[in-house]
Amino acid sequence: MSRIASRQIHLDFHTSPHIPNVGADFHDRSFIDTLTLGNVNSVTLFAKCHHGYSYHETSVGKRHPNLVTDLLRRQYDACRAAGISTPIYISAGWDELAADEHPEWVAVDERGEPLRFVTDKFARWRFMDLDSGYLDYLMAQIREVLTLFPETDGLFLDIIKGTVNWSASALASLERRGLDPHDPADRDRYAMAVINEYLQRVEETVRPFGEHVRVFHNQGIIPFGNHDYLRSNSHIEIENLPTGGWGYDSYPYSAAYVTNLSKPYLGMTGKFHSSWGEMGGYKHPDALRYECAVINAYGANVSIGDHLEPNGVLDVATYRNVGAAYAEVRGREPWFVDDRSLADVALLPVVTSTEKLGVELENVFGQSDLGAARILLESQIPFDVVDFDMDWLRYRLLVLPDAIILSKAAAAKVQVFLDGGGKVL
Repeated sequence: MSRIASRQIHLDFHTSPHIPNVGADFHDRSFIDTLTLGNVNSVTLFAKCHHGYSYHETSVGKRHPNLVTDLLRRQYDACRAAGISTPIYISAGWDELAADEHPEWVAVDERGEPLRFVTDKFARWRFMDLDSGYLDYLMAQIREVLTLFPETDGLFLDIIKGTVNWSASALASLERRGLDPHDPADRDRYAMAVINEYLQRVEETVRPFGEHVRVFHNQGIIPFGNHDYLRSNSHIEIENLPTGGWGYDSYPYSAAYVTNLSKPYLGMTGKFHSSWGEMGGYKHPDALRYECAVINAYGANVSIGDHLEPNGVLDVATYRNVGAAYAEVRGREPWFVDDRSLADVALLPVVTSTEKLGVELENVFGQSDLGAARILLESQIPFDVVDFDMDWLRYRLLVLPDAIILSKAAAAKVQVFLDGGGKVL
């Protein structure tokens, strides 16, 4: 595979079916000129959004009802001609159209109510059940996209979650596996089994189209210790909008872990002052410059999130800000491409010390873990974050956060580290 691009745009396009004249003002030359203003060398383009509509000609899904041009085709062709990489986005875990047309594909709670992602900023997206007929539909969409756009640099598959739920298909699957939905341990086993089967189906669907097609399965944060999931990704994209809910601590913490995975990776921030979808907001240019510098400091390429206007026109003011930050990234590229961490301090997070595989994603950012990381950052001590399966022997110091309780196996591994001359804080 070729090296992943260093100055990317993740170009969201979640567009309600009630919006008219979608893509009506898209112009190929203006699109490329604006990206050039931003010093951009890669754009993640949308095939299907959370609303469930496609932005290309399709015989599998449904084209957006008010799309007036073959938007993805025109974006893709223009970018390829300009030498700009073109990974393609497909919303996997949320699909409102499929949820409406196939309620049996929706993950539900014990009362039969849809499981939803609800915040004060976002629509109440319904989670799709990846252990239902929806998985076949999703694979057909992936196959169609790769058939239409065979030279794409990769796929960004969003909202990947092995949801334990009470749909008819999920309960039948639990019974076939001999698992009890009321048992927390069995629920974890089921969630992992669903994700692993999804990952296998994607690999079987994608790989016939060539080794050049990268695949990233986005879970929003990095599931520490879940090596089945981590191995399935061609590269890692660390989603982290510091002012959009993640905070400024979480990227360094995640990057210090991902650097040990021997995979290309990038850090993702956003042009938004708050979070995804704030189309009229602008982050302060200095904040964007700082965030790009922090990402580069961990040896990562950069992706900046934007949202295309429904009419298909990029906001020029956004790309002036992006261009200033990316001019600096371009100048730093000789210093962070193909580098490696030389830290001799390792932090063992609580979530991995118990050999838990990171199914419950909210446990990844424990307060004691982030507190320990913050102390190291503020002390300007380089560190890596490790899990139970990694080799600790190259480090001189192992930091255990306050809330940690070691399993017997983890305690034995700590003792081996001590016996080899390492120190523990």
